[in-house]
Amino acid sequence: MSAANPPCIHLLLDWDGTLSHSDTLSTIAAIGYARNPHVQPWSSISAAYMSDFSAHVKAYKPRAEDRRTVREELEFLESLRGVERASVERVERAGIWRGVRGSDVDSGAREAIRGLEWKEGGCREEDGERGAVEPEVCLRSGWAALMARVWEGGGEVGVVSVNWSRMFIRRCMVHAAGVVREEGKQAVERLEEVLSTITIRTNEIEGLEDEEGGIGTMSRYFKDEGEGIWTAADKERVLNELLGDRSHVGRQGETLSVYVGDSATDLCCLMRTHVGVVIRDQPIKSGQKDLKRICERLSINVRPIAEYGDHCLSDSNAGKSLWWAGDFNQILDSRLTKG
Repeated sequence: MSAANPPCIHLLLDWDGTLSHSDTLSTIAAIGYARNPHVQPWSSISAAYMSDFSAHVKAYKPRAEDRRTVREELEFLESLRGVERASVERVERAGIWRGVRGSDVDSGAREAIRGLEWKEGGCREEDGERGAVEPEVCLRSGWAALMARVWEGGGEVGVVSVNWSRMFIRRCMVHAAGVVREEGKQAVERLEEVLSTITIRTNEIEGLEDEEGGIGTMSRYFKDEGEGIWTAADKERVLNELLGDRSHVGRQGETLSVYVGDSATDLCCLMRTHVGVVIRDQPIKSGQKDLKRICERLSINVRPIAEYGDHCLSDSNAGKSLWWAGDFNQILDSRLTKG
């Protein structure tokens, strides 16, 4: 594949810690607490989740150090389903989402992005009328340019996440795109068109479009099973739906499937696609450390994206290499997008 003929890419991205620099659940929860300030505190809900998670990890066999195959690790990740279900039901019982409307989510996303200034190195503070503002949600450097490159190459872009609100994710990107456009970046002139086509598969607060707002529950993506997108296996199942028969055929011919993620919940998707790219910050964050330890324990090679080459492609997970990048600019500068 020559540089003059770059690949058509089906790009699938995780949200928390990948497209966004950090986890955004507490930011989304704050939208609910603005409507329902007297319900169970977020600190209590978070502590209950961590207690359940820690107890499960302590009791699970085989222990982490004894899991030596991808299959064993994926079985452990799937065993967390009960912990995740309990967390969702705990939030629903608390009533955080009661009365929350789509307009609340949009305002929350706009406020979370407020103060964002686009620059090549990523997010930084902006000195405005109200002083220095650090955005609650900061999108990773190069996100818009990479999406635009994929779209212009005839490819597709999607987001697969265990997050709690599809609308929040979309509105964060839309509001952040406004900053990019204001900066006049030529590489993202078609960003509005790109964002209008992005497929986002995640959970959602129910009732956002109702006049009285939400009734307090969250959607169940897998309706027949009564399950949401909660685990690594759920994300892989959604990814397979998105790839479907198009896993090798894009809008302009043969397609390369690429998944970008940062944590253990992304392991299935990273191994499933033609190319799996792991996001790693410097210094490396806790969720990224967990995935790094898993890859080292399972002898999964993770090489810098700068070393990517055609000879690295494989249709089999046996001996498959993953790649790591600090941001989307590094992916853009690699041979992955240039052919």
